[in-house]
Amino acid sequence: MNRLIVMTKYPEPGQTKTRLIPALGAGGAAKLHRRLGIHTAKTVGSFNPEIHYSGGDPNLMHNWLGNFKYVTQSDGDLGDRMKQAFQSGFDQGCDRIVMIGTDCPAIDTALIDRAFSALNKKDVVFGPAVDGGYYLIGLLKQVLELFSTIAWSTASVLQDSLAIVNDLDLSYELLEILPDIDRPEDLQYLNADIWLADILVAE
Repeated sequence: MNRLIVMTKYPEPGQTKTRLIPALGAGGAAKLHRRLGIHTAKTVGSFNPEIHYSGGDPNLMHNWLGNFKYVTQSDGDLGDRMKQAFQSGFDQGCDRIVMIGTDCPAIDTALIDRAFSALNKKDVVFGPAVDGGYYLIGLLKQVLELFSTIAWSTASVLQDSLAIVNDLDLSYELLEILPDIDRPEDLQYLNADIWLADILVAE
């Protein structure tokens, strides 16, 4: 059984996409996050993803993204929450689990298919992000070490993760490099007429 997990946060001004606030303002950053989430849900809907969320509640999430299974994220840092999401899936009998966020609008169904296919032969698959992190991770089994010692939101996330994979003698595959939309400099990767329409730029 395959499972696609989408990690996200309910869009609230001042609580989401905070690194974009200097460029878009608190309301604009939350509005962009809302649009990215809708785009991701529409793109991967055919995989019947399980959406792990923080903030909001199931009704708000349903009204935002649609009719999916919603799971409240666990406590702790990003690594703790990712680890718990993977562990829950494997405990429920999943054979392959792929996880994404809602920050990479370039993800498409073909890429998700390639990630699951990679797990037919490899232990781990990563989708490298332009900023040095990753926009996708897929596992054939739980690898706790990948979530315990990483300095999240830094340029060395993928490099450090690959070092752990190599130390554990695990096989892996890398997908193409794509941009996450996290910081003002990442806005260059978006079509402003589509994504930033009616979002006011902060002075």
